[in-house]
Order: sequence, then structure tokens, then C-alpha cells
Amino acid sequence: MEPQDMALLYDDIDSFVASPASNLELRSLTLRLTQTTLLSHEPQDVETNNLQVEQTLTRLAGAIAPLNRLCAFSLYVPPHNSGHHFEISQTAIASIIESLPQSCVSLEIDTAGLDHATTGPGSGAPIHLCETLRTVLPQMRYARLSLRTMCSSLFGTGAVLPQSDASPYNPITLPNMQGLLVNCKRAWGTAPICAASAQTPAPTPAWDSWDSVTHGLQTLATEPGRVRPTANLCVLTSTPQDNSDKSKYVTLIRADIASQTSHAFPVAFVSRGPTAWLMRTGEGREVISSDTAALVDAAEGQTGWATAGNGLRLPVQLVAKWGLETRESALDDGSVWRASNPRKMHLLWYNEKLCGERLLDGEMRVGKSYLSREPLVERTPAGWQRPDTLLRAQLEPL
Repeated sequence: MEPQDMALLYDDIDSFVASPASNLELRSLTLRLTQTTLLSHEPQDVETNNLQVEQTLTRLAGAIAPLNRLCAFSLYVPPHNSGHHFEISQTAIASIIESLPQSCVSLEIDTAGLDHATTGPGSGAPIHLCETLRTVLPQMRYARLSLRTMCSSLFGTGAVLPQSDASPYNPITLPNMQGLLVNCKRAWGTAPICAASAQTPAPTPAWDSWDSVTHGLQTLATEPGRVRPTANLCVLTSTPQDNSDKSKYVTLIRADIASQTSHAFPVAFVSRGPTAWLMRTGEGREVISSDTAALVDAAEGQTGWATAGNGLRLPVQLVAKWGLETRESALDDGSVWRASNPRKMHLLWYNEKLCGERLLDGEMRVGKSYLSREPLVERTPAGWQRPDTLLRAQLEPL
């Protein structure tokens, strides 16, 4: 029998749960969560809807447990959904994770920051999703994680932060892992650290998910026998926007923990009509997209997951191995886009044309500085200046 792959929407869950016999041959299952129908945006109706979503996801967990041929599972909230007026119960997500069969060796949990603790009567003890995920990660070959908050409890116990006075950090072993991506980006910035791991009182600046997750993964990667030497262990984040200095760019940073290198990609908004964002990827390459999510996908690289044409979410490697087609890329080559939109201009392009030099590119960071979150800065060439009165955006000759 041919392997079966299925992409579910929220409204499909009840029929999926009601037909257990027809699901037993599933090879992969993707749940794409978007806003369900609301009676109104009144708080009481939103709260009722959130409870219904929790109950439905809990029923789904029970239907996943018998799927002994399931190789890959994804819970995915598509980004930039203007209708996001819901929360995803962390208790329900934990139920799904705990129900995954041993056959499942690829896992994506991306909530777009919408996962929240269940509150109210009968909600029970708070759920720490990092600890729940830690119990299943050793069976995984591929994993991609992006939650509202994250910490190094994903990968071990003990001190969740570097330079902590707590007990030493004890990492788990990931004997099967080939590709792991933890996306700590939240908007243009970094997701917070989990409340269970936050320091009290909080230091200045406060530790965040990047600090904790990279600490845990570094410890794991440097202890012999914890992970395959060839495993790709990556963490991604974004620098915030600096509105006081336009020569500093929002920068997506992907750190490769095993090799202690990182790639930094500058990002900038170009225009609203058509909507366009640029990103420079290094070695003179530039891409343009109307969708910042496509830029993030490109920054995640080969450790990321891709959307197949039928809506499935799978590791990039599995899409190729299983012979599936991916959705058409939302990236355009920068030179091609600019030739098609000659009236669109960005100050970076203007400055480069003015001085005749390339002033900004993606870069690789190596060694002690590879976890740096310094934003990439547009270079000021000899013989030119950037007046503060223009927020350092535009070049002028000296």
C-alpha cells in the first residue's frame, strides 16, 4: 500500500478522529491551525472558543496514539494570519506530544507564539512544554521548534542559563538527531525565556530564550557521545529594529552550534506597492519577497522545514527524499525584481549607486563571536559621512 500523507485544518479534526481505521497507514500528519469561527470578539466568546480548541486538540491526541506507521508530525500556525484571535492550550499541545508513537521521528511544533497556559477551574498544574518536548526529542531525527517562550530545559536539567549559580547543567542524549532548528525569533526580536526558568529579580538586560537555548545546546554538543558528530544543531533569532540609526539593519541570525559559526542576514523593508522586503545572504546575493516568512525560511536553511504543494510540513531533507513538490518559492532574485520595478528605490541601493560600492552584505561569524546579536551595519566608505540629522540613513560627501 502506498504511504499516506495528510494535512488537516482545524475543521477537519472531528472527522479525522471519527475515522480511526482509515488513518492507520499515515506516514505524515500536518495540523495547520488557523482562526476558527468566532461568534464575536467579546472576551467571553474568545474564551469559549479557546476552550473548544483545547478540547478538540485533546481528542486529536487520542487519535494520534495508535498511528504506529507515523513518521512525521507537524503542528503549525501559519504566520501573518490577520485573524489570530485565539490561544492554543499548552496542556493540549503536551497531550499531542505525549501521544506521538515511537515511529514518529520528525517533529515540528510552531505555534507562532500563540501557545498559552490553561487557566481556570480544573486546569491543573502549569505545563512546561520544554520539559514535555525533552522526553520525545531523543527519538527524533529532525525537529523544528518555535514556541511563545523557550529555554534550555528542552535539552537537559539543571542550570538553565550560563553563569548561573544553580546546579550544573545536565544535557540529555540525542542519538538519532540529524537536523534540529530552534526558532527563537518573535516579531523583530527574540522570544522570552520560560517563566519557570527566568531569574528573579531579572538582570539587566534580561536573559531571553536565545541565551538559554544556546547555552543548553552548546553544553550538549561539547559533551562526547551526546549527539552525532554530523548533526546540524541550529538556533535562529532576529535583532530588533533600531529607529534611531537607519544604518543598522534588522538582522536574522542562524547559529550552528556544533561548528560554532553563524550566518547573519540583513533585512529591510522596501515598498508597500508591491509589498517588498530585501535580504542579503552573502557573497553579493540579494533576494526580495513580499512575505517576511519566506525570508525566515531562507535564513533557516537546510535545517528548516518546507511546505509541500499539498500543504504538508516536512523537513527539507524528507521533501526531497519522498519526491514531493514544494510550493513555489516566494523569493525573487534582487536584480530581477529591481529590473521589473525600476521606480522602486531603497536608500541602501541609492547609497551604493552614489558611492559606487557595495555597502552591506550577509556575513559569517566564527569562534567566540558566533553567538553575537550585533546587527549588521551599512558601511560608510572613505570620503563619505552619515549626518545624524538624517538618522544616519543617507550618505553625503565629506
